[in-house]
Amino acid sequence: MARLERDWAFVPSPPAARRRLRVAAGWLLDSRRMPRHAALAPAWRSAHGWIAYVLYLPDGRLQPAHHFTLQRLRALNRPICAMASAPSPTVLDPALGMQVDALYWKALPGYDFSAYRLLLGELHRHSPDSPVLLLNDSVWGPFGDLAALLRDQPWDVTGLTASARVENHLQSYCLSFRALGGEVMQALDGLFPAGRCMRSRIEVILGQETRWSRRLAQQLSVGSRWFLADPQGDPTLDAPFELLAQGMPFIKRSLRGRYADRHSSQAVCEALARHGHPLPV
Repeated sequence: MARLERDWAFVPSPPAARRRLRVAAGWLLDSRRMPRHAALAPAWRSAHGWIAYVLYLPDGRLQPAHHFTLQRLRALNRPICAMASAPSPTVLDPALGMQVDALYWKALPGYDFSAYRLLLGELHRHSPDSPVLLLNDSVWGPFGDLAALLRDQPWDVTGLTASARVENHLQSYCLSFRALGGEVMQALDGLFPAGRCMRSRIEVILGQETRWSRRLAQQLSVGSRWFLADPQGDPTLDAPFELLAQGMPFIKRSLRGRYADRHSSQAVCEALARHGHPLPV
């Protein structure tokens, strides 16, 4: 495995022609209308910026990990705007509305990228050019001092980790925008032709997540705190404990799910316990 590189300024890598064709085919064969959505408690103009938090709640209920995350995010002294993906707004845990400052709902289809488009669009409309910290609930944390990692960020768009898999890109579970301006929205809108979103996870990765950094870098400076140059690697899966030791504030939930074979369950739980995080069932 290639070594982790610190404070990496994004360098685009050209996508293969075959992949370009795959992305085009994905939009033709795998896209659908954007999911239904609604404002339950709208955002407003904030001088302090926003934390944009995307949650996947298939039964509407918050888990202990969500409560941990929300408590830690509150310490960053920015209002929290959440978008919860759930079957209906009526099934959402009432505790969510009590822990955030603004709340939106969207239906389950579309994966996190559709939530990003909808939520950042709302924040840009209500609080244009404000700083925004965007994250989703695919990670446990934050641990340590997340604010310190993002303070005085040297780029317009800062990620925690970046990968060379598929193409060089910032991993989208946590991104910090110095200002949520029109350039960010233009880059994001370009990933949703005709206002449609993707149906499948792999098409989201190939057609949206891995292309977003390249589009952002056309007008903005982009970089990440850690980068793994291995084209077959993923820093969050290959080196989670090394990252934690270096101050990475999150660990991927998929290490106890889809990628549970990468590291022992005991090692993952011990890492969570050291940081006072509730252990997953």
